[in-house]
Amino acid sequence: MPRRPAPPFWRRTEPPEELDIARLRPAGLRRGERFETKKDARRYSQDRARRIAGHGRRFDRIAAKLEACRRGAEHCDQPYCPLCARHYRRWFFRELATIAQDRDGPATVITLHLEEVEPGRLKMCCLSTVRARLRKRLQRSPLKGSVVVGGIEAGYNHARRRWVVHAHLVVFGAGSNRVASLVADWPGDEAKKPTVVQDLKDHIPQLSYMSKFVTYHRPLANRAAYPLNGRECREWVKWVSQYSFADFLFLLSARRYGDRIECRSCE
Repeated sequence: MPRRPAPPFWRRTEPPEELDIARLRPAGLRRGERFETKKDARRYSQDRARRIAGHGRRFDRIAAKLEACRRGAEHCDQPYCPLCARHYRRWFFRELATIAQDRDGPATVITLHLEEVEPGRLKMCCLSTVRARLRKRLQRSPLKGSVVVGGIEAGYNHARRRWVVHAHLVVFGAGSNRVASLVADWPGDEAKKPTVVQDLKDHIPQLSYMSKFVTYHRPLANRAAYPLNGRECREWVKWVSQYSFADFLFLLSARRYGDRIECRSCE
C-alpha cells in the first residue's frame, strides 16, 4: 500500500485551548468579533465556489475541490479554501502568541504597503519576489536585527481601483523610535505609507488579524465588508491557487522548523 502523504505542517498538531483563537474568540460572539466558525467557513466556501464555477475547467476543478473539502471527503489544503485557511490561521495565531509570550521588550503591529496591481494583472505578482523585496527593505531599515513575523495578502481597494499587496507584521524588539523611522522613510505617497502602527497590547484581536485569505472589500471609507464581484473573486482565486500557505508567511530573524516558528534568540 502506498504511504499517505504527511499532513502539512500547520495540521500536525492542534493548538492548546489557551492558544486556540477559535476558543478565545468563540462562536457565541457576533460576526466580526468571533473567529470564523466551521459553519462560517463552509458558507464562505459555498459562496466562493458559486462565484467561480462555470468559468472554465480550472475554476470548475477548484469549485469541486472546495465542495469535497466541505463534505469532509478530503482536505484540499489550498489557500483559496476557507476551511483550510481557518485551520492554518489557528496554527499561525498559536505560533505568534507563543513568541509574544516568550519575548521580553516592545512589540509593534504594523501594516506595510508593498505594491499596487491593476485589475487583471494580479497573476503577474510573484510572492517570492515580494517577500525578497520586503526582507531586503527591512534588513536595510532601522528594524535590522529585530524579529519580524507576519503574513502577506492582496486586497482589492475600491477607491483606487487596484489590488493592494500588503503585509501584516509583528515586530519584536524594536523601540518606538526605530518603528517611527521606518514609517517616515517608507517609499511612496501618503496612500502607500504604513496604514497600521500599534503597540501590541491585546494579543487576541491584534494577532488574529495578521494572516487572512478573504474575498471581500470595504468600499470607500465605509467599514462594512462586501463580497468581491465574480470577476475579482476569480482573479484572486487564480492568483492564490499558485501558492501554498507557507508562501504567504513572512519571517525575518526567525525560521519555521517543522510546525514551530523559532526566532533567533530562541534557538
